[in-house]
Amino acid sequence: MIQLEYIYLSKIDYKEALIFQKGIVQKLKNGKGKGSIIFLEHNDVITRGIRSRDEDLLANQDLLIKENINIEDTDRGGALTAHGPGQLVVYTIFDLKKNGLSLDQFIDRVIESFTSWLKNNKIDSYYNRSHPGIYVNNKKILSFGLKLDDFITYHGFALNLNSVPKGFKYIVPCSSKDCIMTSVYLETSQKYDIKKTSIELYNEIQARF
Repeated sequence: MIQLEYIYLSKIDYKEALIFQKGIVQKLKNGKGKGSIIFLEHNDVITRGIRSRDEDLLANQDLLIKENINIEDTDRGGALTAHGPGQLVVYTIFDLKKNGLSLDQFIDRVIESFTSWLKNNKIDSYYNRSHPGIYVNNKKILSFGLKLDDFITYHGFALNLNSVPKGFKYIVPCSSKDCIMTSVYLETSQKYDIKKTSIELYNEIQARF
């Protein structure tokens, strides 16, 4: 078994979380530490991945300032997405080469962990490879985007748990005009404890490594 460290950061700004991730990545590159799974919530933010398009941003800066939504450029894969309170973000720091896995194998195991957790909470979901993410009745409940640094993954997965971040109203998510977002709360009418959910998901992920 590959032992992965559980880290819970509660609510944290996007930039601060990125610096934290890169610190762990650098330790792994230096042969120190081990893989980590970081669980947190972000304050409202729209992030632009490396495939983002200007036309997918539907609001001007003044409106976003009024809505207290920051915009951050980032180095992850994918296009525009949104984070905010009530969404559980899961950042995965993992050395693919050291552990003998391809990126696709890694993603498949983590995705399977989420779909299993959703099934345990009476939600039937599926992974859409052509428009990457997890969907429920053609509505997107989980988005993800990763970055590799010397075969080490960082960034990760965002599960709309108790809410759909308000930033999604002002973007074309992942450049898909037909994309409708949902959340676990909207599917079950139940609120979930963020930390308890993070522990359950950690156990699902750890069991697959």
